[in-house]
Amino acid sequence: MRRGVLAGGMVAGAAMLGGCWPLVRHASCRIRLHVEVMTPQGLKAGSGVLELVNDQTPTFGVANISQGGVALLGQAVIVDLPDGPVFVLLRLPNDADSTGLANLIEDGLVPHAPLDTSAETGIAQNHKIGSAAPGTLRADLPPETAGGYNGSFKSWPMMVRFKDLTDPKSVESVDPQAFGVRRVWVENTDAPVTKGIEKRLGWLGDAGLSLDPDSGITYKPTLAQTIYQGAFWQGPAK
Repeated sequence: MRRGVLAGGMVAGAAMLGGCWPLVRHASCRIRLHVEVMTPQGLKAGSGVLELVNDQTPTFGVANISQGGVALLGQAVIVDLPDGPVFVLLRLPNDADSTGLANLIEDGLVPHAPLDTSAETGIAQNHKIGSAAPGTLRADLPPETAGGYNGSFKSWPMMVRFKDLTDPKSVESVDPQAFGVRRVWVENTDAPVTKGIEKRLGWLGDAGLSLDPDSGITYKPTLAQTIYQGAFWQGPAK
């Protein structure tokens, strides 16, 4: 399922190469991520538009083999609840970046053959998503997806909240199902990428920094030390 890592800087670099080097292939489309939460006050929902990008570049020295990357650009989806906002991050709980989530979204909207996980497949899926009429492709993300060796992994994005929105170190993990999340789903769209998260999180700056960048190296990192700002915003959409 995973087709490689493509960080925001690499996306921009590959896109630049694509303009002058025909061997580089680039595809980009937009999707809207929806999150629905049942609260004592009723159903609450939040959504945001993200850019789904997929790049394929040649592997030097190896004939007829290419490598690619898939990523989500944009900002975390915000669900405003009576007791404060919940942030739906651009990554799965056990991932360091958006690759896994981007692959799940791509495969959900345009399924591919189980054994075909090549970069070329990702490019084709992305083109199909981008060329379809807005809102005609929809897919639910299940809470868990079957993995290898009869295991499973979390399929809903990581979700967090803050005791104090002005203090990134006050981040707390949210258990989606225990918290009342009922549904996470995506659809294709041509709407502009959602912006403005810096108005909520004034400390958001360098996507390469953790939420506790001054703590140093530790054997038992806190949650703030394990989450990078890139999980809240990645790429040029901010």
